[in-house]
Amino acid sequence: LALEMSLLDKRAEYRAGYQASSAPLAEYNFPCSLLSNETGVGSLQSLRLASCAFHPPRTALGCHKSLTSLHLRCVRITGKELGRFASNCHALAKLLIYGCDGIIYLRVPGVLWHLNHFHVAGCKKLRVVEISAPKLSSFVCGENLPQISLGAKEVKHITVRSSQPNTICYARTILPSFMPAVERVTVESLGEKVKTPMMSSKFLHLKYLDIYLVNVVRHYLSDYSCLVSFLEASPALETFILDIQTDEMLVHDSVFRDLDGGAQLHLRQLPECWHHNLKNVRVTGFTSTKGLIKFTRYIVQNSLVLECMTLDTASGCGRRTTKRIKCAPMSEGGLREARKAVEAVRTCIEGTMRPSTNLKALGPCSQCGYEGSSV
Repeated sequence: LALEMSLLDKRAEYRAGYQASSAPLAEYNFPCSLLSNETGVGSLQSLRLASCAFHPPRTALGCHKSLTSLHLRCVRITGKELGRFASNCHALAKLLIYGCDGIIYLRVPGVLWHLNHFHVAGCKKLRVVEISAPKLSSFVCGENLPQISLGAKEVKHITVRSSQPNTICYARTILPSFMPAVERVTVESLGEKVKTPMMSSKFLHLKYLDIYLVNVVRHYLSDYSCLVSFLEASPALETFILDIQTDEMLVHDSVFRDLDGGAQLHLRQLPECWHHNLKNVRVTGFTSTKGLIKFTRYIVQNSLVLECMTLDTASGCGRRTTKRIKCAPMSEGGLREARKAVEAVRTCIEGTMRPSTNLKALGPCSQCGYEGSSV
């Protein structure tokens, strides 16, 4: 049994009273009486509320024993109200909170023994999260990256995203001690304004690392060495995915500026660190930027068992990433940069590969612009 309610669900009830008025629609207060024992919601398992106010009472409600999933989006509720309500939901396994700006301090009394998925993002005023969830396996946080205490040491998957730069540095600095058993980390960043330090702390169990650089602006493009600290701290890493999303017109500091008639390329050497388990690497949005070439060569030269490296210059061709029949056409600037990137792979990377590694340089498909090539 599931209950889903949003402001739009109640719009028809208000329509008659507002037909002759230009006043904004009044905020809808979700009637907590619907969750009382008298309404027969003792088997309610999922509650999803959006664009309304929700002020649960102190007393127990009929859904407390059965509710396993709570999803709040743009709901007016305080942290104290939410903490009290969640603490009474003894079967709660999934808690999703998005855009609830009334929450500043979220503390859930007691232990949420069954909670394994906790997402909190877009809550602009949120500063502190205190939840005891020993079985938590998946955690997603975003935006202001609040002070967090989860009472969980066995989290296997965490996603960190923010509308501000330096998310990679934050994740590298905080997560090893915060979630020592994590096996998969996903980080979304607008770019790194500060240098990510080399540290002694390790991700001893990390096997999958996904880095998304979203809408990266010009002054964050040239240096990818911030990722070296992450790789150096992950001795068990098997798969590394790097997705770079940027305007091709912002690509600068091309490696070809250092090449003159086939002259040898000189790149500053990054710190040596052997990777004994890294088998698969994929870079989407690969360009001829010098910093990216340098970082890619670092991976190649330090990965002893690398089986496959895929460098996709088409920023994720639609037919390869989403299986769409048609692709959005690339601009002329994008096509030129893709050709330069494929040539950079041949010139600067191909010769450094071990014979056992399958290197693929993917260009745009025929519908993006021209047929892809394989090195």
